[in-house]
Amino acid sequence: MKIRKIELSDFDDLYELWKEAGLDMAEIEREKREFEMMIELNPTSSIVLEQKARVIGSALGIFNGRRGMIYHLALEPKWQGKGYGSLLLKEVEKRLQQRGATKFNLFVSLENLKIFPFYEKHGYSVMSDSIVLAKDLWKK
Repeated sequence: MKIRKIELSDFDDLYELWKEAGLDMAEIEREKREFEMMIELNPTSSIVLEQKARVIGSALGIFNGRRGMIYHLALEPKWQGKGYGSLLLKEVEKRLQQRGATKFNLFVSLENLKIFPFYEKHGYSVMSDSIVLAKDLWKK
């Protein structure tokens, strides 16, 4: 297993991964355009997990100058439940913290609430009455 930064050329493989993992996504053209913009603005904090040079996981770490946002944390279903999601999450958090983020936010689709225990295990909690999750690093 190898973690590396995302490259623009990874998009096609990632789009297939995201579909297979059941992520709630926009149409492919929008996903591609937004992916390109996110990678341009955040070249070091978005990562993939590879197994034998094949992309099997992803995490898009976006820093806005204040907060870190995590998007498209995904693994191929056959790799889920083996600790690789935690590995990706910890690595993207580390990269965002290195950029200056003091709090992380992420969104969970209402169709994917089964993932809640995973994020809670990693210190995330519900903000107000929304489905936005946060992990505040300021108090550490």
